Amino acid sequence: MGSKRHDVIVIGAGHNGLVCGTRLAKAGLDTLILERRPIVGGACVTEEVWPGYHVSTASYVLSMFHPKIIEELGLKRFGFDLIPTDILFVPFEDGRYMVLWDDVGSTCEEIAKFSAADAERYPEYEEFLQKAARLVRDLMWRTPPTSFGPRPAMEGASLLWRLQRMGHDAFGFVDLMTLSVSEFLDRWFESDQLKATLAYYGSIGTFKVPFLPQQASSFLPPLARRERVGVRGS
Repeated sequence: MGSKRHDVIVIGAGHNGLVCGTRLAKAGLDTLILERRPIVGGACVTEEVWPGYHVSTASYVLSMFHPKIIEELGLKRFGFDLIPTDILFVPFEDGRYMVLWDDVGSTCEEIAKFSAADAERYPEYEEFLQKAARLVRDLMWRTPPTSFGPRPAMEGASLLWRLQRMGHDAFGFVDLMTLSVSEFLDRWFESDQLKATLAYYGSIGTFKVPFLPQQASSFLPPLARRERVGVRGS
């Protein structure tokens, strides 16, 4: 490497490291990205794991890959393309199963096999999560205040105003950010099969049990961009 000094050194050339390093470099910082493997991309790569079989080694969901990053880095010019999926199939021990579709109507038909009340309330649940996702998606690009003063106060007032605009859903947003997955779903639905199916979204990327406080917030990443869960590149 020599003795050259850099403004920033990023350890790991996975997709997060590459995005971070690229944005730092675009901001004018002398950036060095280090990777121990002979291939970059981390989880977002396709490798020949077994002779003749090329598979995606780890990437399975792009929930947090914000469209702003895709546009900012011009990834589509390099062959980046998101592959949508529209189904989650969950079998149960008694031989029955549930399928969640992107189409709310089709999903409600599936839910009605287990609970008519849950099928009726599911559209409200989806609408609430989309509202919450829009709020969080905006907050992700705001720098948290590091001091007191007029500007941080205005930022705080802006957040409170947005929560007020959510009306009664603001209380649901507090639940989403503080309750466990189990507690949160219990407040919405009665069917154990539906709650077990939805609990999957609360474990993506965390692999934790659904009884931990604040774990319900894990619903947000997959729902922020849930419709896009694969990647292909040339």
